[in-house]
Amino acid sequence: MEYKHIEYFIEASKHSSMSKAAEELFISQQALSRSIANLEDELGCVLFYRSSKGISLTADGEYLYRNFAHKVEEFNLSIQNAMRFLLHKRHSLH
Repeated sequence: MEYKHIEYFIEASKHSSMSKAAEELFISQQALSRSIANLEDELGCVLFYRSSKGISLTADGEYLYRNFAHKVEEFNLSIQNAMRFLLHKRHSLH
C-alpha cells in the first residue's frame, strides 16, 4: 500500500467525486480511478458506491476514512512546517 493511494482515497472521499478529486490532485480521473481500484483490490473490499451522480463511501470506506483522514492531514501539515522551517533557516544564514 502506498501513501499516495491513501491520499487519493481521502481526497475522493472529501469531494464525493472522482473528477473533482482528480482536479485537486492534478492527475487524470483515469489515474485516480485506477489507484482507488488498486487500493480496493489490495484491501479486498469496496470503498465507494459508484453511480452517475458521484461516489459515496461504503461502510469499509467510512472506516478507512475515519482512521486515515486526520493522519494524512497531519502528515501534510508536518511536511509544510518542515519546509517553512528549512526555508527560514536557509534565509537566516545569508
